[in-house]
Amino acid sequence: MKKLLNKRIFAVALALVMVFAMASVSFAAEKTNGTVHVNIYVQEVDRMGTSPVQTVLTTTPIQVTVQSGQSVKDAINKAVAEKSGLLTTAEWTGNFLKSATYDGVNYINEDSYSYDETTHENVYDGLSWMYFVNTPDNMPQSTNDYPTVSMGEKLLTSDASVTLSFEALEYRWK
Repeated sequence: MKKLLNKRIFAVALALVMVFAMASVSFAAEKTNGTVHVNIYVQEVDRMGTSPVQTVLTTTPIQVTVQSGQSVKDAINKAVAEKSGLLTTAEWTGNFLKSATYDGVNYINEDSYSYDETTHENVYDGLSWMYFVNTPDNMPQSTNDYPTVSMGEKLLTSDASVTLSFEALEYRWK
């Protein structure tokens, strides 16, 4: 009798799990076909010293709506096309932001590579556009914690805040 009761309880629990699983898959599919709202922030960061110096340029985020499954690049291009903020141009090299004009100032990637004979290290020194999915208040402290995919590859499937970060940094490796 006890075995039969345990089997029935297990069957009911399994049925409930299956119902909830199907409902969440249905919800996810519905969101993928919808739109997402994106808040875009712009900042400058100087990582040349011992700790990053962050200057947030966007006091009010640039707001755009894109189709779910579109990329960060698509959201940026839409913001530029709609003239929905102070971001007025965006130039791309493939999926990577090469330059952008914000509040009349053109921010252009500048890269240089060298070799330090004293420390025997390769050195990257440059200015480049980076991004992370969050607000400027939640900026990763290390560039190693930034997304590993380009802006053109990062797909947006839910409402998000994206921070475009123009960063000055030096990176060394052996």
